[in-house]
Amino acid sequence: METYVVIQNVIRIFPFLILLALFVYLLRYKWYWRFGAMIAIGWVMMVVSVNLYWSYAIQYAPTTEIAIELSQKDSGPRAMVLLFGWFIGAMIGVFLEILRGCYRGFQALGRKVFRWL
Repeated sequence: METYVVIQNVIRIFPFLILLALFVYLLRYKWYWRFGAMIAIGWVMMVVSVNLYWSYAIQYAPTTEIAIELSQKDSGPRAMVLLFGWFIGAMIGVFLEILRGCYRGFQALGRKVFRWL
């Protein structure tokens, strides 16, 4: 049961790690290319992750009761991520752009402060 939960959590975290690595890789490009890539790749990663999660959760459920319960649930998460998965990529992109802006601002501020010392 423990590895089942660990693998489910890895499947949940995987798209966020991929988007973080993609953002770091795309730092050499302009912000609008990064933002577009975050939306497109974010949507694909979220759709793949949710479908993989539900397939894994049902196929490798520890008991048949859990598998039956999971397979009888509605497909709300799959439908929502299919329609709005791009929004998650956009939100992660905006958050990382804000972090990048803060880092660049503090970096410039540090150069000004330490220049006078």
